[in-house]
Amino acid sequence: DTIACENLPDRYARPFLDTGALLFRCNTHVVKDKREQMGWEKKNGDGDDLDAVIIWHLYQESPEQFRPYWGTSQLRVLASTYRDLIKQGVAIQNRLWHRGGKDPVLEALLELNAEQKKAVTRAITKELRKLPIWTEWLKNIHGVGPAIGGIIAGYLGELVNREGDIRMKPFRTPSSVWHYLGLHVDGEGKAVKRKKGKASTWREDLKPVFLHDLGGQFERKSSEYREIYDRAKEQKLAAGWTKGHARNHAVRKAVKRFLMDLWVVWRILDGLADGKADEEIIKTIRPPYPIEYGHHTTYKLPPHCPDCVANVLTRCAAQWSQEFGRLIVAKG
Repeated sequence: DTIACENLPDRYARPFLDTGALLFRCNTHVVKDKREQMGWEKKNGDGDDLDAVIIWHLYQESPEQFRPYWGTSQLRVLASTYRDLIKQGVAIQNRLWHRGGKDPVLEALLELNAEQKKAVTRAITKELRKLPIWTEWLKNIHGVGPAIGGIIAGYLGELVNREGDIRMKPFRTPSSVWHYLGLHVDGEGKAVKRKKGKASTWREDLKPVFLHDLGGQFERKSSEYREIYDRAKEQKLAAGWTKGHARNHAVRKAVKRFLMDLWVVWRILDGLADGKADEEIIKTIRPPYPIEYGHHTTYKLPPHCPDCVANVLTRCAAQWSQEFGRLIVAKG
């Protein structure tokens, strides 16, 4: 059986998947736009029936709006659980502080929370070892441990079959990843912020994880992205920015560069895992903005770049050289 739906929660999708049905989901805004286009309005009690008709029309007219859905990955569940335990631990610590730092019950709960986080981290590590993006690249990046690695792969990846294989979500470009995490800019070139009465188009809950938790790791001298951080910070300090604003800007630059590297490494590893030829993978790699529009001649390979990825990127650089009529070199 084939079932078309909008963002059906996993708890309702699971029974259908367990019977062998194929689920195809579209985004909620697609249904909303179609409803407005058809001039239909929801009335009391007929919302679900009306949406069912709209989804049927959409699936017949625009099947490309629907994508296969295989459920929520175990890694995503574990990453979410770890984040919940972090919040729980902070809450217990705050209550313990208000109690003067001495409360046998709260202290026992804090120890239990620490044990639970260790158990979840072990489970996350077990799942991560199944993913090439972790074994070949992420685990080598300073500051990216199993906890943050689980969040990265769990939220930016998705199941692609019944066997449980995880691939990167279909982000067309690195800027799509930035937008998903709220790290893009608005029409005035300023960092986006939530606005009253307007729904965000990004994952507001993930933004602090990447900016603060991951970004803070890139400030360390051992980080491969410290050079980017230092250069961006020095430029803004020289321009008269305050230390705090310059630091935040530098962290943002380092995180966005990391996500750009993540996108290209993950995309290539996924293509190779799916048995695609290098030529087919190269077609999906868009040249970075500085090369496409800024006349740069050097493509800097991601740190700890696997040989298989470096080979593909070297061929990408050769193709870009022909495309833009200037020699472009890929190097570490």
